[in-house]
Amino acid sequence: MSTSSMTDYPAPERLAREARVAAALRWLREQSEAALAEQIAFCEVPAPPFGEEARGEYLMARLRVEGLNDVRRDAEGNVIARVPAQEEGPSVVVAAHLDSVFPAEVQPKVQRQGGILRGPGIGDNARGLASMLMLARALRQFKLKPKRPLLLVGTVGEEGAGNLRGVRHLLKAELAPESIGAFLVVDGLHAGYVTASGQGVIRERVTCGGPGGHSYAHFGRVNPIYALGQALAEVAKIAEKLAPQRSGTGAVSLPRATCSVTRIGGGTSINALPEEAWFEIDLRAVDAQKLAEVHQAYRAAVEQAVRAAHGRGAFDKSGEVAETLTLSFTTLGERPAGRMPSDAPLVQAALAAARFVAGSAHLGDPGSCDVNIPLSLGVPGVVIGGGGDGGDTHALTEWYDATNSFQGPQLLLLLSLMTAGLAK
Repeated sequence: MSTSSMTDYPAPERLAREARVAAALRWLREQSEAALAEQIAFCEVPAPPFGEEARGEYLMARLRVEGLNDVRRDAEGNVIARVPAQEEGPSVVVAAHLDSVFPAEVQPKVQRQGGILRGPGIGDNARGLASMLMLARALRQFKLKPKRPLLLVGTVGEEGAGNLRGVRHLLKAELAPESIGAFLVVDGLHAGYVTASGQGVIRERVTCGGPGGHSYAHFGRVNPIYALGQALAEVAKIAEKLAPQRSGTGAVSLPRATCSVTRIGGGTSINALPEEAWFEIDLRAVDAQKLAEVHQAYRAAVEQAVRAAHGRGAFDKSGEVAETLTLSFTTLGERPAGRMPSDAPLVQAALAAARFVAGSAHLGDPGSCDVNIPLSLGVPGVVIGGGGDGGDTHALTEWYDATNSFQGPQLLLLLSLMTAGLAK
């Protein structure tokens, strides 16, 4: 990858001494309320999974207001805006996802009490979108032209069943991975928290089928719910072995992998034997080999439990009704793992910028978001916060604390100019 010209990043202190940059950083602090207004506006435009069009249109309109003329939507629905640059070279991509986890019937309305904002999606990822918009505004306001290409991208399909479809398309059909020098994902909140690794994820639905029948007349027939019950008991044992362990001092070490059954269902009626039962499972690990091991172990446990199940009703003749069960595995999503060394130039640059803005910086634990795809393709990438703090992510009760929220846009401005360069 031709990124050698981009690995000698300037120190944030040095860049911040440049008069226009210093003025922009002060201005971003003063514009905290304007950023919060944008955040609320983004949150109140619904963007359910596979339904991000309205929020995408809103983002496009807001970027054009900031003087960006090259703004478009790609075939997958990503919004891509190109900031005019001084020269060609490895691009810097700033990405914030458009979608939320909430279905279309949820119409967010933000409630504010002082510095606390409440509303589904107010932090994840309305804050990331607002920070990216404030970056565009600061660049225009202070005539800060990047030296190399800078792209602002609102991605679709980051959450849940979206399976990172937006960023996958971006790096398959829109941008060649080798043309990118740095991929900056704005997701999460605290400006002092940087992530440079992505968990590998496998999500599957397990479906077990049987003959069904009347709960009394056909009692004794093989039952898919019983079989999956046995299977889930074995999966629970796998999960128990992976659970975090506390040391004698009370410290908790993070699990090397997780195995979580998250949804279950099946059956036809209270008085009918089930013809089908199913469950969904989410597996995660930073190490690809460990993820493969857990995947193989859980599947083997399920297959063994289903093979062991058999039965026939009292009035069933041999061969007339199935005495065994069917079993199928359907992949719902798969996210590749990726990791950057802690001493990689981009990681060190992000930590230095976060330290300069927030006073301290921490290289966080791996998550699962848009950065997984560039990292898996060898593209240098990090995740930075949009500023502020919050909680109840992915819940209708999600809240956001605007204390020090200005640090997010400040961090994004600094890191964007450190990686893309500042034209003279």
